[in-house]
Amino acid sequence: MNETTRCTDCRSEFTESQITGVNACPVCGTDSVPMNIADDVTIAINWHELRILGIWASNWAEKFCEAKSRRTLGNILRSITAQHPGRGALTMAGELQEVADHFGTDITVTGGDTTRTIKGVKPS
Repeated sequence: MNETTRCTDCRSEFTESQITGVNACPVCGTDSVPMNIADDVTIAINWHELRILGIWASNWAEKFCEAKSRRTLGNILRSITAQHPGRGALTMAGELQEVADHFGTDITVTGGDTTRTIKGVKPS
């Protein structure tokens, strides 16, 4: 099979014939614009630079984007993180989750008129 397109959300890959006439991903159903696999690139960037981009993007998306766009951004950041296990989170929420998990405790975050509790997983 010669895959040419990848879903931005679930990362499933398809041939042109599999997606011809389709308006959403056949696997996850998102209608986000898919990626052309031929446009994959390799870049040299420091993990700290990626972390800054991830924190800024996720904070901006949380304030100004609808749920669908936040989900897509989250999937992209998780995909990058999965390519480099052990490197740490690329979002502030992810870093707070790592702290909560490390200490096996919950963290309560208050911002504006909202409060969110990040549940820590007890270390084994």
